[in-house]
Amino acid sequence: MKTLLAACVASLSLCSPSIAHNDTVRRDFLPDGAGFSENPLVDGRVSFRYDQCNGETYMRLNVEGLLPNTTYGVRWESDGPILDNPMAFTTDSCGEARYVEFQIGDASGDPVAVIYIDNPDAGLVGEFDYDEIRAFSFLPLTRIRSFDAIGDGLTESPCADGKATIRYHQDLGETRFQLSMVELRPFTTYGIKFECENGPTLENAVAFTTNRRGNGKYQDFLIGLATRNVVITIFINDDPMGDPYTMDPGEERAIGYAE
Repeated sequence: MKTLLAACVASLSLCSPSIAHNDTVRRDFLPDGAGFSENPLVDGRVSFRYDQCNGETYMRLNVEGLLPNTTYGVRWESDGPILDNPMAFTTDSCGEARYVEFQIGDASGDPVAVIYIDNPDAGLVGEFDYDEIRAFSFLPLTRIRSFDAIGDGLTESPCADGKATIRYHQDLGETRFQLSMVELRPFTTYGIKFECENGPTLENAVAFTTNRRGNGKYQDFLIGLATRNVVITIFINDDPMGDPYTMDPGEERAIGYAE
């Protein structure tokens, strides 16, 4: 009897509210393709939530600013399964719609929702083709919560750490970021290399100079959307045979990855 009770308690604890779900992932929308002219003011929010108790991921989508009384498809991509529904929803007379969907498995990792109009003249009927895109979901804000020493930094500044906040400003069409580093070499000039997936990059060989404690700060911006899978590398441009304006192999000192 005690063994059965313990098994029941263990089963309940696995699906307790505190651990049953991954954190909900939320994204906003931007126009793309023909959407720049058809629906330039598209707006909305989509959320993805994985329920590990039943092994399903749920998507809830609310959108406005699309064409009125029009049927749209939704392609849901992720690090896991992919779903494509060419007749996901039809907008009302104001160009607004809601859509709820689910997938078997964890489809909450790096998710993207693409809104499109299935056009037989643009490719295969019944599935997404890139020329059919009208809008896509994007990450408005991401953070790097820690940095790790790499390369020569493992001996120069093994305790190096830092954080960064990266935010896309839709009204300006640019991504701004703020970086704060600690426990680097004191009184040393560092460069930064900002990289992201499917977006602009930035490199500055003289980004900031640390104080006597080895701490430094830097802020900058990039034109366009640059919030997906961000990687920031801290380096010292000290290779006499290398490019004085960019990071050369072996100059890396620390690296941070967006969550």
